[in-house]
Amino acid sequence: MAVLEEMTAILQAFSRALRRESHVLTQHPDLLWQQMYNRLQWEGEEIKQFLTPELRKRSTPSARPWLRLDTPYTESKAILQVMEGSGFPISTCVISPDGRWFASAGSDEPIIIWDASTGLKVWTRELKVGTGVVSCKFSSDCRKLISTSDDKLLRLWNTATGELLRTIALSGHTLWLTSSALSPDEQHIITSSEDKTVRIWNFENGQLVRTLTGHMDGVFTCIVSPDGRWIASAGRDNTIRLWDFETGQCIRILTGHTNSVNACSFSPNGRWMVTASQDKTLKIWDPMTGDCLQTLEGHTEGIYTCAFSPDGRFIVSAGWDLTLRLWDAGNGMLIMVYEGHTETIYTCLFSPDGRRLVSGSKDGTLRIWDAILREREESAKQMSLPKMVSRCAYSPDGSLLVTANSVGDIEVWDANLNSKLLTLSGHDQWIFDCVISPDGSQILTAGWDGTLRIWDTDKGQPLDTLRDHKGSVNTCVFSPSGQWMVSGGSDHTIILWEVSSRQHLLTLKGHTGEVKACDISPDETRIVSASWDHSVKVWDITSGNSVLSLDGETIYLESCTFSPDGNMIIAGGAARLNLWDANTGQLLHKMDDIQGIVNACRFMPDGSFIVAICEDKILRVIDPINGKTEGWLPLPGVLWDLAVHPWASKFVCVDEVGSIYQGTFVGYKFKPIIVTATLKKRWLKNEYTIRCPACQQCFQILENQLSSELTCPTLGCGLLLMINPFARRKTD
Repeated sequence: MAVLEEMTAILQAFSRALRRESHVLTQHPDLLWQQMYNRLQWEGEEIKQFLTPELRKRSTPSARPWLRLDTPYTESKAILQVMEGSGFPISTCVISPDGRWFASAGSDEPIIIWDASTGLKVWTRELKVGTGVVSCKFSSDCRKLISTSDDKLLRLWNTATGELLRTIALSGHTLWLTSSALSPDEQHIITSSEDKTVRIWNFENGQLVRTLTGHMDGVFTCIVSPDGRWIASAGRDNTIRLWDFETGQCIRILTGHTNSVNACSFSPNGRWMVTASQDKTLKIWDPMTGDCLQTLEGHTEGIYTCAFSPDGRFIVSAGWDLTLRLWDAGNGMLIMVYEGHTETIYTCLFSPDGRRLVSGSKDGTLRIWDAILREREESAKQMSLPKMVSRCAYSPDGSLLVTANSVGDIEVWDANLNSKLLTLSGHDQWIFDCVISPDGSQILTAGWDGTLRIWDTDKGQPLDTLRDHKGSVNTCVFSPSGQWMVSGGSDHTIILWEVSSRQHLLTLKGHTGEVKACDISPDETRIVSASWDHSVKVWDITSGNSVLSLDGETIYLESCTFSPDGNMIIAGGAARLNLWDANTGQLLHKMDDIQGIVNACRFMPDGSFIVAICEDKILRVIDPINGKTEGWLPLPGVLWDLAVHPWASKFVCVDEVGSIYQGTFVGYKFKPIIVTATLKKRWLKNEYTIRCPACQQCFQILENQLSSELTCPTLGCGLLLMINPFARRKTD
């Protein structure tokens, strides 16, 4: 019996993981082991032991490389399944009355019918470019799907086949539609519009039956009461209006919200109505009297959508704070907070049996949630809006990790993220970049507030604030020797500084757009910069002259870096990565199989691979020789920055909802770590010194050891090193 129970628990864990990864595995079935292991390893010791034999096989030198997560996913345990649409925001979702089908759509997203039991797409129908779907409804027999779109057309689809059965023109609104509702007897369609009106149409022929006027601004939503007697509408004028369906008379105006009312929903028995507002509150009303019975507070941003459960006991709401919240409709208590979406949630509702929630988001996913789960550690919390982690960086020895966020804080962690060591405060807005000096003693940060700040790594104390940029400082970097630092800003300039004196040495001018990234070559003779003017420029660090201008081909550029040997430059921007020869400017590879902006790209310390992250939520490992993607790691959120460990096969990436993911490159064949020697003149003798990135010990080498491999001689280290054929000059 014990064995049977153990196997049942293992199968249940596999089933949960498979459903949560189904949206990834339908597109990348070859990632089955990677994605399943990255989830299952956190399900308990029994399951971890069950996976151990396969893990050993997958970790041998002959096994296929993969990316292992060393931190768990930061999402609610209530997520049952994630379904990915076509990559565009999902603004409407409905469930068929029998619970067999989901339908989703959006302003750019096609109409998709999903099998509710498997999460697989049944069919997809795209409307003409520029036509957005505002609402979908199933007929009571589930055989037809009714869609209304901002081209003022109603379309009737066969649910099973996707065949377009009828198209009905709704001629009358003078501005675009915002929502629609189907009357309980399915004889009428009700629509709302930015033209301040609500209109009732004959469902059979599309004839206008009645126009309801009275709103003082655009109407965002309209619904019909379960008995068909009332229509409720709400919008930008902060009011909810109740209308008599038969006469069109406005019988009641509900006031109390202090900002736009975005959604409303009747309880199944029609006795209550809930409204969701941009003022961050929900209100429960008695529609018979117009009294506000309760105000529900807890969301930290505007609320976009709300719905009652089928039994009327619960309310679900969601919006701009990226959470769904489950409430007790009777006493207004917050029961549960669901986290997982990475963008605004536009739609949420209960399944017909009330056991599941379905939500659709700007992040392009539908998520299915367990509506009856009661995780006490997550429930009834007044949660604050997550801080977006904007940047991350390893210390030179890999023992520390620094992260920066959207509220101006810098946090210093041990490299395994087991403990936070320091929090540095001083910036008053977004921090756009952070980096640690080569000797590990200082942290350099750049921010929206127009400052470049230097901090003591050990004590966390501010050392200096530099304000020479006119506008935000977007990027900063130390030179490999630690003698200089470079910053770039929204004022289109790059500034070269001396670290010891904080002296402003040079201003590099030539970009015509914001400078978003910069780096210094390993030999410290060149600076590379990437800009929103679509160009990458290479500069002479001594004269400040531009020596190369690399065409980004009309893409906004967000990131750039030199390879460890200084021979290549990688730059990323809107849906593309470009790799150039750093000496000639020749374009070596153009990688454009990417959706969204490339927010960061880095070389591994041996130069063997490029690692890139972007807005399509995927970390990629790319071979610079052929430009092919050799590894993929899909993650839940939009990725903002990436750090590659200076000598080990590890990485860290951060996303827009505050998640920090640490991982390991498993099975990738690494070469010796590339290092650059420092040349110092001693009388008539050249003295060459290198620092091992693992043990941080410095030792001298001979000139004939340049361009050769060597093992770090420090006892207990033994890291394999590849010494560059050149050296950087050290000045006293």
